Amino acid sequence: MLKGKFYNFLYNEKLDIRPEQYGLTRQELAALLTLRNLINNSPENVDDQDWEQIQHILIQVEKRRYLYPAWCAEEAEQQLTLSPDFFRNPSEPALRFVKPTERSEELLAWRDNPAFLRSWRARLQGRFDQQAGLSEALYKTVDRIEQEVLPSLRDGLIDLLYEDATGMDREDNKQKATNELLINAFENGCRKTTRAAQAIETLQLLVWGILNGQFENSAFKIPDADQDNFKANWRWMQSYASWRSAMFVFLYPENLLYPDLLPEQDKSLFKNFLRLYC
Repeated sequence: MLKGKFYNFLYNEKLDIRPEQYGLTRQELAALLTLRNLINNSPENVDDQDWEQIQHILIQVEKRRYLYPAWCAEEAEQQLTLSPDFFRNPSEPALRFVKPTERSEELLAWRDNPAFLRSWRARLQGRFDQQAGLSEALYKTVDRIEQEVLPSLRDGLIDLLYEDATGMDREDNKQKATNELLINAFENGCRKTTRAAQAIETLQLLVWGILNGQFENSAFKIPDADQDNFKANWRWMQSYASWRSAMFVFLYPENLLYPDLLPEQDKSLFKNFLRLYC
């Protein structure tokens, strides 16, 4: 029915039509008026591309008047919302493997609404920003609460650990936990670490304490015969950078033969050898 009215519009010069009555924009109406004049005045100059342009405009009008409300109803039924849960805002346009011609770009322009697309993306980006701000505020709130709560929780665990100790207050219990567990029990809640990082730090303190004889327990002492060997190994194991450089030389010794890594040498002897024997 809609298409029939449009064809009547194209061939009937006196037909009165308002753009909004059929979901038309002023640009689409102007294009249809131009094509109508061309059809009425010079029908022999009308080609297939002109009819394709009319079809593109009709398809866009049908989308705007009938399909778009139906799509909105389907999205509402499936609880699909314009939010980061369902959409991602592309930073770049979609990849095209075949570049369309200028004529096809012109025709497809009737099937697109750049202003609506910009508005849609701006609204989606705004909701991305809202979600990011909400997440950041939540992280800050949790961080502030942890700074207040975690030290008291740690102190309670230390008191429970040494509840049988007599003649010791909380500060003494903290010092004992620091010496025995090799963790700093006096820190506030601002310091952040991971389980792996804390374990590495504790092991390094353990090895360093054994190396320097800081433990009273004889089981944590290195025999005198192994002192020199241990110190030589500890030189390369005390940090990741030192260990990595040693393993790099051990696993890939050929890399050290690269000419770029060798110092600058005098080449006169080699040149004299070539001149005498070549």
